[in-house]
Amino acid sequence: MDAEQVRQLAGTVPLVDHHCHGLVRTPITAEVFEDLATESDTGQPDGFTVFDSPLGVAIRAECGPLLGLPRHAAPADYLAARSALGDAEAARRLLAGTGISRYLVETGYRSDDILSPAETAGLGGGTSSQVVRLEVIDKMLAVLLLKRLRVGVSHQLSL
Repeated sequence: MDAEQVRQLAGTVPLVDHHCHGLVRTPITAEVFEDLATESDTGQPDGFTVFDSPLGVAIRAECGPLLGLPRHAAPADYLAARSALGDAEAARRLLAGTGISRYLVETGYRSDDILSPAETAGLGGGTSSQVVRLEVIDKMLAVLLLKRLRVGVSHQLSL
């Protein structure tokens, strides 16, 4: 099998993103983009942005053309193109450009701010399932157990 045959075969395999996050519901400003691009609790070093990192270079190289920009367009041009297209159209273009047909969407990170798995998949023209974070379930169970424990202690004290 030569390289072209491998490329053709790869083009027939459905792609699955086995762990992604839903898209945000709010407009993507430069500050929001910086925060979401890394999920880090620390910002970039003074004088740098996420666009200066290898991830930022890849975003401008691969995502820029999907938004109608040349590869490696300036960061300000990239953000301006996203804004001009509108969030839904930018998301639709970026998701469709991946070739992903199924999204396994984790909803534990910023769950109040993101689109549902179905909404995310709809923009990408695919299907979805929800990934549940065990630590979120642990936290819910701990709160529930503490409430029941308090009720039980209160009842015992009232006897």
